[in-house]
Amino acid sequence: MTEESRCPAVKDLLSFFDEVFPFDLAADWDNVGLLVGREKKEVSSILVTLDVVPETVEEARSLGVDLIVSHHPLFVEPQKKISDANPKTEVLLNLASDGIALISLHTNADLSPRGVSFWLAQELGAQEVAPLKETSFEKEFKVVVFTPQDAVPDVLKAAFDAGAGWIGNYSRCSFRAPGTGTFFPEEGANPRVGERGIYQEVAEDRVEVVVPEKNLSAVLASISSAHPYETPAVDVYPLRGKAARGWLGVLFEVDPPASFSSYLGFIQERLSPGILRYAGDPGRVIRKVALLGGSGGSFVDEVARSDADLYVSGDLKYHQVQLLVEAGKCVADVGHYDSEKFFVPRVGQMIGERFPRVTVHFSRRRTDPFALYGEERDTAK
Repeated sequence: MTEESRCPAVKDLLSFFDEVFPFDLAADWDNVGLLVGREKKEVSSILVTLDVVPETVEEARSLGVDLIVSHHPLFVEPQKKISDANPKTEVLLNLASDGIALISLHTNADLSPRGVSFWLAQELGAQEVAPLKETSFEKEFKVVVFTPQDAVPDVLKAAFDAGAGWIGNYSRCSFRAPGTGTFFPEEGANPRVGERGIYQEVAEDRVEVVVPEKNLSAVLASISSAHPYETPAVDVYPLRGKAARGWLGVLFEVDPPASFSSYLGFIQERLSPGILRYAGDPGRVIRKVALLGGSGGSFVDEVARSDADLYVSGDLKYHQVQLLVEAGKCVADVGHYDSEKFFVPRVGQMIGERFPRVTVHFSRRRTDPFALYGEERDTAK
C-alpha cells in the first residue's frame, strides 16, 4: 500500500515535519515534536492552529480530529504535576482523554529557511529572500575512551590536536572519571600492557570528548595511535541526528521602492494586523526590509548593522525600537500573532499535498490575546 493510498500514522507526520522543519533546528529551551499521543496512532484528520488553548481543543473535539499541529507548544517549562488545577495541564488531560495527539513545530519552523519568516515575507510580496542571520551546526559525536591513568595526557593531546574538545567558544573540553579496567590477553594478542595469558586489572580513566563529524575519523585514528593498548576500548555516541542550517529572519528588496508611509498602508492591507505600531520617518524611502516572524527584539542589533531601511516584526520593546530609530531605521511592529498566523494555511497546505488521504482543518479561532480598546473583540478569523 502506497503512502498516498493510506492514512498516515503520527510517526509518518513526524518524519515529514523533520524533513521540512528539522527538529534539530529547535532552540535548546524549546518543546517541539510529539507532545501528546502515540506515534502509531492512525491519522485521518488534522487541525492546524497557532496556539493550543481550550478554545482550539474544543474546536478539535467538535471536528473529530485525530491530531492537532500547532506552532506554539502547549508549554515549554517542565510540569511537576498533571492535573486540572493548572489550565495548561488540564488541556493536556483533555487531549489525552479525547485521544487527540499534539505535534508542535515552534523554533524549528521559525528557523527554517522556508518557514515562518519566509511566509511572512511572501505575503509582503518578496520575490527573493536572504537570511538576516544564519545559524548552523553539524552532526556531533561523543567519543569515550578508557585509558590507563598515566597515558591520559597523551591521549587527550592527540584527540585535541585532531579536532576534538570544542564546545561553543571553549576548546580542549573533556570529562574524566576513574575506574578499573580488566582484560585477559588470549593467544594471538600482542599486549603493550601486561602479558599474554595473565589476567590484568589496570587503574583507568573514562575520558570523554565531543567531536564534530568532519573530525571523527582523524580523532579516532589519533587516539588509537597515542593509546598504549593494542586494541583500545572506544565508544562513539551520536549527539545530534543530522546537520542543520537555520535562518534567523530574512532580508528582501522592495520593488518598486516606496515611502515608509505608503508601505505601512501596504502592510495593513496585506496582513490586516490587529495592531500596527510604527516608528521612524514616514517619508523615508524603503528599499530593503528586514523581517522576523514572532518576537524579534533579540535581533535588533543585527538589523541596526544591516543595510535594511525597515524592520518588520512583533513584540518589540520601547528601548529596542529607540535603538533602531537612532540607527536610522524604520520599524513596523505587527504583533506576535499576526506575524506568525500564516503558519496555519501554509503548514495545512503542505500536509494536504503530502498526505492527500488526510482531511486538514484550519483553525478558525483568532488566539491573539490582545485587542484594541473600543473595538469589539472577535475571536473568529
